[in-house]
Amino acid sequence: MAQTLTLNDYSTASTQSGLFSRLREKVVGYRKYLAIQEELQLLSDRELADIGISRFNIPDIARDAARTA
Repeated sequence: MAQTLTLNDYSTASTQSGLFSRLREKVVGYRKYLAIQEELQLLSDRELADIGISRFNIPDIARDAARTA
């Protein structure tokens, strides 16, 4: 018995694929954010001051950098 696929079947598969790819992008982005934040946290206050970053701003800087990376 042959199964016929309708347009709805393709649409659902496409939507699920899109959902998983967006989820994967979010996970990858979050991992980048964590890695950048960890890297900056390892710097001393003096090193952060030399590059013009306050320890308070690290989460925001990591978030922005992860979005553009």
